[in-house]
Amino acid sequence: MAKVKQVLTLIISISFILLLNHKIEDVPPLGKLLNPYSGFWQNAEGFDHFRNKNIKIDGAKDEVRIIWDENLVPHIYAQNDHDLYLAQGYVTAQLRLWQMEFQIYFASGRLCELVGKKALQLDEFQRRIGMTWAAEKTMESVKDDEASWTAIQAYSDGVNAYINSLDPGDYPLEYKILDYSPEPWTPFKTALFLKYMAWDLTEDKDDFAKTELLNRFGYDLFQSIFPSDHEDIEPIIPEGTLFEFDTLEIPKPPLNYRNPVLPVGYNAPVKPDPDNGSNNWAVHGSRTRSGRPILANDPHLNQRLPSIWMLIHMNAPGTNSYGASFPGAPGVILGFNEHVSWGSTNVGPDIMDWYKIEFKDESMEEYLYDGEWKKTEFRTETIKIKGEEAKEISIPITHLGPIAYLGKGGETVPSLPRYKGVAPFGFALRWTAHDPSNEIRTFLKLNRAKNYDDCVDAISSFICPSQNFVFATTEGDIGLWVIGKLPLKWKDQGKFLLDGKDKSHAWETRIPYLQNPHVKNPPRGFVSSANQHSTDSTYPYYIQWDFDPYMRGRRINQVLEQSKGVTASDMMALQLDSRNLFADKVLKAMLSKVIQDNLTDKEKEAFEIVSSWNRIMGPEEVGASIFVFWWEYMERKIWDDDLETESGNVYPDVLVTAEMIMDSLESSWYDDKTTDERTETSRYILTIAFKMAVKELGNEFGEDPGEWIWMDVNNPSVPHVAEIPGMGIYGLPIGGGKHVINKQKHKHGPSWRFVAEMKDEPEAYGAIPGGQSGNPGSRFYSNFMENWSTGDLVPLNLLSYDQQTKEDNLAVWTISKAK
Repeated sequence: MAKVKQVLTLIISISFILLLNHKIEDVPPLGKLLNPYSGFWQNAEGFDHFRNKNIKIDGAKDEVRIIWDENLVPHIYAQNDHDLYLAQGYVTAQLRLWQMEFQIYFASGRLCELVGKKALQLDEFQRRIGMTWAAEKTMESVKDDEASWTAIQAYSDGVNAYINSLDPGDYPLEYKILDYSPEPWTPFKTALFLKYMAWDLTEDKDDFAKTELLNRFGYDLFQSIFPSDHEDIEPIIPEGTLFEFDTLEIPKPPLNYRNPVLPVGYNAPVKPDPDNGSNNWAVHGSRTRSGRPILANDPHLNQRLPSIWMLIHMNAPGTNSYGASFPGAPGVILGFNEHVSWGSTNVGPDIMDWYKIEFKDESMEEYLYDGEWKKTEFRTETIKIKGEEAKEISIPITHLGPIAYLGKGGETVPSLPRYKGVAPFGFALRWTAHDPSNEIRTFLKLNRAKNYDDCVDAISSFICPSQNFVFATTEGDIGLWVIGKLPLKWKDQGKFLLDGKDKSHAWETRIPYLQNPHVKNPPRGFVSSANQHSTDSTYPYYIQWDFDPYMRGRRINQVLEQSKGVTASDMMALQLDSRNLFADKVLKAMLSKVIQDNLTDKEKEAFEIVSSWNRIMGPEEVGASIFVFWWEYMERKIWDDDLETESGNVYPDVLVTAEMIMDSLESSWYDDKTTDERTETSRYILTIAFKMAVKELGNEFGEDPGEWIWMDVNNPSVPHVAEIPGMGIYGLPIGGGKHVINKQKHKHGPSWRFVAEMKDEPEAYGAIPGGQSGNPGSRFYSNFMENWSTGDLVPLNLLSYDQQTKEDNLAVWTISKAK
């Protein structure tokens, strides 16, 4: 009976989804969906889907053995590299085929093929920013490296072998809902996926909005609220680290760099999530109980089902690695092997700039640069649209990048903006992901690394996105590198829109890779990063101005500095730490500004709760809810009247606002420019914002302030990647939040929790917020969720085939060449 109810609920949910999100004529045929032989009924996944199998694949060179453990993690034992990645492609497609393909439709600007013209704006945007163009350049680099090319080709062959084994009834459920079939996988799709991840991890610095504000306020006033230098930064590379190298000549800023380029409203249909970040650290053996290094990592990304990660163990001559893989790319991306462990966080450097390009005429065939007219290249792309004729678009390409200008309101304009008396112009996107690169090589070499120097060599080919890579080895070393291609810039270059005519505004070269910030075995006994400033002012080069504030990084460092005899369990607990150093800094000042005589009884009760709050973002904490809502309303009240732009609102760093609140002097920024009847003060703004927060919390969560617990207000959730109701998990009973180590927001947070103790035989642990399978009908769809939520991570063991067969496993597969 319970299964019948589940099936009926699923039918009803799907029907409502289709009717709510599509016109009647767009709804895929429900007959196909409900067909008992080929519809969703066939997607109920039991153990028989993973019974022992003998699989024949054209191109396999030797026998491959795959053990599926009790968590549905595949352990691949191959006799050569080709077969290792062939098998990885096959098992990844078995678990995540629809997810792999959907990511590529999104990345390449092909969603119109699935849902019609409603996705045209997004598809055209993806084409104009050069996603496919960038992937083509990556393919050129990958083909030049034999190991990378072998891996990516074999991986594709494995995916296709699985696709070719399917009948329509075997297709993942989402294909049946959207009524389409899987396509062959290609190496190019892997390159596209990597560019998609590069975009997601390249921070949007709001150059258009910042330039509009520069025009409005002038340089000095703008810098007062968006400063390029910060005093309190807790740098990733410890203060006092010596940078001993011959510095390149640093470009001098041109005389006109403070003269703003004419801004234009720009609203991209999709932007990287500003909360993308992460934590990682490695503790030296001098601070651990075992005397061996311990590494921890938890990347903060959008949380979706299926998970962005899939766990896998890969064993072949020369490699024995285990960790988190990307469905769509070969190798273990984050994890460990018998000798080293590694993890990464986002750096967020300014590696994506916008240049105003002046064209000679409306043909756009020539553009002005350094006093000369340069020839424009053109790239033609065709967007196929379900149920309609395809649309062909022409994309001008300059040496500074593709013209990716979008008009006001986010509408793609067929021609360039025109202003009376102004030459035709557009905006080119200069992004390091457009440069030739081979990030696949990095991960393949990390999977085989035997020591710290091997790790440093592996990351040398990594271009974009820039990451803080942390390492720990069985030899006892720990280290951290800021990796990726960092352009050599004058200070603040790219903070605003740049002049594409002026040669001095262009990037000329990069910071030499070996001069990127890094540290090995620092005296303090640990390395760590949490997206804050890379270095202090002694580092000679400019990286960017807008790093994350220091709070998470400082909290990690506080705990590690006070720790001796550290264990892996201690590091798992630290990943769940929810102490809010930002509230420690600013809450007392906020409370002192409230005019308590103006509060209602309910507001006074809420005021008492937040006043006595312990500054921990625990799931049951009411004070956390009040503080977060109060801060958000206060930011809006202070800044919205001043900082609204045609490209959206941008706020200063929270520490700028906090310092203003803590200052005894009144600031003109408090005054609401949209009102004439009064000059607003800090006390007025803080009091009104508090009242607004209490009112909204009461409306949303009930009249009793004692019921506004943080886990209900934050509502930690992991929805389906396409937001299909009934296929996600909502209302997890966990804490965390912005500015704390456990950076868990509503649908965003730790996407992979990992701890590795580098003993002679490494002991590692991990979990993802979801499960191994992409099938909502499988118990492995979310089988790691409890371990991830509680921090009780699952052991990840580098067992040999003979050792693994003695464990409690689901099934053993063999892959061999077809006769």
